[in-house]
Amino acid sequence: MSYFSVLVELEGEQNGRPKKVRELYLTDALSVTEAEANIVKKLRDEGTIQNFQVTKVSETKYLAVV
Repeated sequence: MSYFSVLVELEGEQNGRPKKVRELYLTDALSVTEAEANIVKKLRDEGTIQNFQVTKVSETKYLAVV
């Protein structure tokens, strides 16, 4: 397994105006596709974020999370 960083862009609000917010997630997966699927599933299961887009997935150099 490898660790992947997944950048998600979503719409938030600041002072009543729409603003793009970027959130970075870390997941363990076998491929970029699996990493994206993990994050999409997590966000959909939570149900708190409706409109989001995965904008970047990249493999990290982390060996382990302890």
